[in-house]
Amino acid sequence: MTWFGKVSAWGALLMAAMFAVNAYFQFATGVSGWIYALTGLLLGLGGFRTLRKMSGGLRLLAGAWGLAGDSIHAVAHGGGDNRGKRAR
Repeated sequence: MTWFGKVSAWGALLMAAMFAVNAYFQFATGVSGWIYALTGLLLGLGGFRTLRKMSGGLRLLAGAWGLAGDSIHAVAHGGGDNRGKRAR
């Protein structure tokens, strides 16, 4: 693993904490936050496995980053709920 794998793993652990906090506040306000909880879990697991140099760590980390990008993209573009749409 090169230096970028370690940087990505540490970044994933930080992002996992942020996604976990986001999921907590989503659930606390009554909004479903399962995608945030899942993304945080996968980023944390992928970051941990990568730093420990376990089998499949980088592959899991890459998939978790992809899911994180999709999660952020969905929220930025409406995500299927009515936020951001004008009331009539």
